[in-house]
Amino acid sequence: MLNFPNDRIPLRISPCPIIDAILEIRYLPSTPLEVMVGMVYEKLQQRHKNDNSIQLGQLQRLPVNDIPIAVRNNDENLKNQPHYIVDYNGLSFRVAMNNVSVAIKDAYPGWDSFRKGAKDIIEAVNLLDTIKAPLRIGLRYTSFFSSNIFEQTKLELKLFGNETLQANNAIFTNWNDGDLSCSLQIANNVIVSKDKQTKQGSIIDVDVATKDAATINVTRIDEILEDLHNYEKKVFFNLLADTLLETLNPVYN
Repeated sequence: MLNFPNDRIPLRISPCPIIDAILEIRYLPSTPLEVMVGMVYEKLQQRHKNDNSIQLGQLQRLPVNDIPIAVRNNDENLKNQPHYIVDYNGLSFRVAMNNVSVAIKDAYPGWDSFRKGAKDIIEAVNLLDTIKAPLRIGLRYTSFFSSNIFEQTKLELKLFGNETLQANNAIFTNWNDGDLSCSLQIANNVIVSKDKQTKQGSIIDVDVATKDAATINVTRIDEILEDLHNYEKKVFFNLLADTLLETLNPVYN
């Protein structure tokens, strides 16, 4: 098990640096994509019809569908890339050839709201009843900082014994920890687009997922989501320097 030196993790911070949050479920498909998308959207429409408080957008077909299916089937990146997207109660629901995902559209609403919204969508389309062979459940957060993040973390980065904090840096690492796997990306001098605005700064990207398909039990989806989220928070907050964390006004239990 990876040793996290600090186990006192904030409940929330402000201002929140999260610019993207995605819950993804990958599985072996048993139904053609176009058929599944039609079934899914029909279920969402029915739920919207029965509950006027539910906001449902139009189903959008994405350009990746124009690539020949033989090419898509042989390219893992294309298979995982969303093919259809629909807005549902302020979240973005995406369907690909072998996965579905739920992502935030605007400001991150907090874990409780995001988890509830994602579960509502999963339950609305009876997803867990139709998936026979789940392969991976992952939770990914991307946070943006206007400053050079390498100067404000507990990460030590040296080249030939020299500090490289002022250079343009980008690192990627991944590891396994028990039943989970984690991928971490940190980069400065990056350009991101959010809310039709372009910003330059740094990102911290943490992607935590179930490690082995054999360990996934869809009946305990709540526990899996909590495990992923708790681990993500441990990685993120143990990475930040105390001086940076103080500027985010952490609130503890």
